[in-house]
Amino acid sequence: MQTGAAREWTPKRKSHVSVLAALVVFVVVASALATTEVPSASGAASQRPNVVLIMTDDMRKDALARMQVTKRRLAHRGVRFAHAVNSNPLCCPARAGLLTGQYSHNNGIWSNKSDSMGGGFEDFRASGANRRTLPKWLWKSGYHTAFVGKYLNGYSVHGDGVPEPGWSEWRAISGRVGNYLDTIISHNGTKRRTQKYITAKLNDIAVNVIGRRAPKPKPFFLWLAHIAPHGGVPHEADDPADIPTPHVAPRDRNTSSIDVPNHPGFNEADVSDKPEHIRVLEPIDDDRRAQIRENRQQHIESLQAVDRGVRRIIEALRRAGELRNTIIVFASDNGYSMGEHRRKQGKTLPYDEIIAAPLLMRGPGLPAGHVVTQPVAAMQDVMATVLHWANIWGRYCCQDSPVAIDGRTLVPLIADPDKAQDRAVLLEGVGGGVGTSPDGIRHHYQGVRTNWGTYVEYTTGERELYSSSDRWQLDSLHDTPANASDRQSMSADLDRLRDCSRRSCRR
Repeated sequence: MQTGAAREWTPKRKSHVSVLAALVVFVVVASALATTEVPSASGAASQRPNVVLIMTDDMRKDALARMQVTKRRLAHRGVRFAHAVNSNPLCCPARAGLLTGQYSHNNGIWSNKSDSMGGGFEDFRASGANRRTLPKWLWKSGYHTAFVGKYLNGYSVHGDGVPEPGWSEWRAISGRVGNYLDTIISHNGTKRRTQKYITAKLNDIAVNVIGRRAPKPKPFFLWLAHIAPHGGVPHEADDPADIPTPHVAPRDRNTSSIDVPNHPGFNEADVSDKPEHIRVLEPIDDDRRAQIRENRQQHIESLQAVDRGVRRIIEALRRAGELRNTIIVFASDNGYSMGEHRRKQGKTLPYDEIIAAPLLMRGPGLPAGHVVTQPVAAMQDVMATVLHWANIWGRYCCQDSPVAIDGRTLVPLIADPDKAQDRAVLLEGVGGGVGTSPDGIRHHYQGVRTNWGTYVEYTTGERELYSSSDRWQLDSLHDTPANASDRQSMSADLDRLRDCSRRSCRR
C-alpha cells in the first residue's frame, strides 16, 4: 500500500478563538435560528417542547431492525436520519460532543481517559468544559434538566457522585459502569446501591422523572443514557473468552436466533488496500466466527430491555398528557465491529459499521415516516437542534461566554431537505497503527464523510477513500488514478475542517 507523507499534527487540548469572532458567529447563528419556528404542540414558538434523549452504548445501526417498539413507534412515526455519523466513535468523545456541540479538536476530548491527547471525565472537568454544556444552557433558560445513567467515562472514579453543573436532577451511575446487576447510582449526590438489572432500573428512574415533572409548568429535558449493549458483567457460561459481551436479562437470554453479518465486508477476503493495522489481521476462523456470533446475539438480546423502556417512556408521556409536546430522540454513541475487515470486535475506526449511528426523532413538528439522507454529525448536530427546539440560543445560553458549537441545527433540513447542500462531516479519533509515534502521541486519524463517500488520513501517512456505492468499503480508491479528482476534493474538505471552529464547521 502506498502512503503519503506522515502529517505532523498534534491535537489541541482546547480551542482558542477570539471573543470578537465568537460574538460575530453568535449574532449570525442567532439570526438564522430566529427565522425558523420552534415546534410545539400548539404550533406557537413560545411553547417550548420537552425533550427526551435516549442513548445506547456501542449499538450498531443494523440492530435497530431487531427493536420492534423503537422501530414502530419512533422510526415509523418520526424522522430517521439515514446517514447520521458519529464523528469520534467512542464512548466519552461522543458524549462530550453532545454536551458541548463541539468536535474533539475543540473540546479536547479524544479518548476515554486522561492521557497525552486528552480524554475522560477528569480532563472534561479540569478544562472547564463541563460548565459550558447543553444542560447548563437549558437550565438557565428555565428547563428542568435530568440525567439518568452512564455519564462520561471516568466519572465513577473521579466524580465521587457529585452532580455536574446544569442538572436539576442527577441519577448517574457511580459504581462500576459495566456491572449490569450490582452498581451504585448517585441520587443528587447520595449514593445508593441497586441490584436490579441496570437497564430496567434506569427505565424505572426515567419513567419516575416524567411522572413527577410532566404536571409542572416548566418544560423538561431528560437524558437517559443506557449501558446496553456495551460489554459487562456478570459473565455468562456461553460468553466468548476474549470478546466482551453485555449481560443479558434472564427473560431475554437465548431468545434471538442470529448469525454473523452476512455481507462481503465480514472477514474481508482481500485487505491489501487497507492500512497496516488491518493488513496484519488474520482471517477469521470457525472458532472466532462462533464467538462473534454469540456476541452479536447478546447485543441484540440486551437491547430488548431498552426497547421495552422506549414503550414505557412513550406510555408515561401519554398518561401525563405530554406526548404531543415532547420530542423523543434515540441515538447511540458509536457502532461496533463484528468481523468486518477481519476485526473480531471494537470501535474507534472510521468504518461504516462503527461511525454509522442510529438517529431517530419523533415529536411535534416532525413528519412521520420522514427520512433525511444528508450526512449529519449525530452528536454535535443534535445538541444544536435541541437548542433550536428550546428557542433559547439568543437569550440565555451566552451569558457566561459566547457559544462555540460546531454542530448545525437540523430543523431546516427536516423541514426542506431538497434545499440542503452536500455537506462534509468531520471524522476524527484515536485508532489505527500500533503503539505510539516518536513524540509519544498515539496514532490517530481525521477524515470526512460526504454524500460521495468517505476519505481518511492517518498520522502514519496512510489513506483510505471509499465511494458510497461501495457499501461494505471493500475497495479503497486512494491510489486509483481515475479517482484523483475525488480524492483531491475530499482532501480539500478535510483541510478546511481539520481545525475548524464554530461557523466554519457548519458550512
